[in-house]
Amino acid sequence: MGVKLLVDLSLTGGSSMLNITYSCNTYQASTVEEFSSQFGTVIGVAWAQVLQKTVDQIRPLDYFFRIGGDSILAILLVSKYQPLGYQITVPLIYQYPKLNQQVLYIQQETSTILDTGFSCQGQVTGDVALTPIQHWFADLHFKNPCYFNQPFSFKAGPYFPLSQSTLTDALIALFNHHDILWARFQLGKNGQKCTQSIPTKIATNTDLLVLENTLDPDDYLAFILEVQLSLNLITGPVVAAALIHNPADLLNTQFFFTIYHILVDLVSWRILIEDLNSLLLSKPLPPKTMSFQTWATQLADYCSTLSADIWPTQMDPNHPIPDIYSLLPPPEISIEDYPVARLSVSLDFDAKSTNTLLFQLAPQWRVTLQDLLLATFAHAFSTTIGWFTSLYPLVIQIRQGQSLLELLQYTKEALQKIPGKGFIYSVIKYMPGVNTDERSKLIAKTPKRMDVQFNYFGQFTNPGTPLSGNPLSIEWSNSFGLHNFSSQDFVIFDLNPMPTMVGDCLQLIMEYNPRVYYKDSIIKIMSSWHHNLTELTGISAQLDNMIPESILTKYDFLHLSISDTGFQNILAQIHQRGIPLAQVEDILPCIAVQGGLMNLASDPSTYLVQMAMKITGQLDPD
Repeated sequence: MGVKLLVDLSLTGGSSMLNITYSCNTYQASTVEEFSSQFGTVIGVAWAQVLQKTVDQIRPLDYFFRIGGDSILAILLVSKYQPLGYQITVPLIYQYPKLNQQVLYIQQETSTILDTGFSCQGQVTGDVALTPIQHWFADLHFKNPCYFNQPFSFKAGPYFPLSQSTLTDALIALFNHHDILWARFQLGKNGQKCTQSIPTKIATNTDLLVLENTLDPDDYLAFILEVQLSLNLITGPVVAAALIHNPADLLNTQFFFTIYHILVDLVSWRILIEDLNSLLLSKPLPPKTMSFQTWATQLADYCSTLSADIWPTQMDPNHPIPDIYSLLPPPEISIEDYPVARLSVSLDFDAKSTNTLLFQLAPQWRVTLQDLLLATFAHAFSTTIGWFTSLYPLVIQIRQGQSLLELLQYTKEALQKIPGKGFIYSVIKYMPGVNTDERSKLIAKTPKRMDVQFNYFGQFTNPGTPLSGNPLSIEWSNSFGLHNFSSQDFVIFDLNPMPTMVGDCLQLIMEYNPRVYYKDSIIKIMSSWHHNLTELTGISAQLDNMIPESILTKYDFLHLSISDTGFQNILAQIHQRGIPLAQVEDILPCIAVQGGLMNLASDPSTYLVQMAMKITGQLDPD
């Protein structure tokens, strides 16, 4: 039960009153809380499956994004809810991040949400409008655009023998469930637009390439590169797969699966992997929801309503961001020296340090994993301009003498200022239906070039340890994205930090363009990044079992509209009353009656309640 505290900001130079709710008990990781209903338990099981935790590690008061959740896992949670009949969207998960909030919302609103466009749909065919990211891709002008794909390697479970025909049947069913997987493109030339369409028939085994081979591990890379080269945007296939057996170990079977990157991203892969495992186990797939075709059409209608005014100003014309190339030493190699467009460096954390940093300190600081990983990387890189999965710019400027915790708060607030999780940026910049004046305003207030793509990949299982009951599990590799581009093509981003949870351990991976960066420079950045995270981990030992102070910003409170100075006044008054920030649950504007009562605080005698009563019977004054 929370306790309410009324704060009068007019006493500190403000002009409004606030209602602050705080908990009586400080959060303790060992607190055991029971679900109040079977319905809540079902939701808790879904959370546990998505977050790869046990059910007893999930509590009703947990916040999804404070215990390992991210935007990728939010989408996966939505797909978990659908077979249960719970129609909830990713924005609603952000709006109701606490488990008991989601339970209450789903109980009350599921019947209403069913009419919001998430109805089941049949086979989709015909033209499909391009989405913002596809318009962006069409303007890149690759020499070999058919090579730009996203591959994954899987380990086949020893108790699930797979064959080429079994995989082909499962992939055909997957195609017909996710129609965009067999789209075809016409690349624009001489000023013509790029277009895409879905053929007017159901998918068959002629629409995809599935190979089977027995290879020594040394020959694996050359073989999968050949498989990737088989993709063709125009004629198909846009998906290719291969079942690869090891002659020295017949139980060691790998499944290589690649899809053209313009069709799917890392978020989509989470859903595809789960659906493919279900099909291999002969389980039914959840009902189809809104088609990609419908989504793209709605985006085209939506873009004409947007204004660039919603996007924060990230550029000061009088102080432009320096060109990164002017700050770098000579590149490591030339284009003739190496047949690969990217190289990578990685550093690992052990499970104990990972748990302390990401699942103890981050929730207590009230920061997301992305806040923490990005801030420590930015501190190592000095000034970072990055594009995230939804392709939007973020400028992080490092001040002289700024501590890691100060930078963490700055980074958290910078991310919170981004409207619509960054999606609005790509819509305004790339969709043709946007007003040209609005696009020009957006370009003027954002960086002209992006050199760094920061991409938190989320959590993957340990290599070689299949998930219980699943035929396929991802085998994570440091060379995950090194071969997504033709060796003769340019690299979109010269620096690609990809922090990833592999099993219980955090892994820092940095892909880089060796034609721009010298390896020693990358190693120096990686070492500094690792040092920053280690320094934050050490804070836990310094606290000696004390709860660290939460890192709060005004954007943590959805209903609060206040200046930065006003918010600092609120925090000061909370401190004056001896309330730890870790106990503050919410800050809301006071209603009119509360505000009126607060205005009388300076002279309580002016507030009187008069009452007249008639007494019947003998009055005893004693």
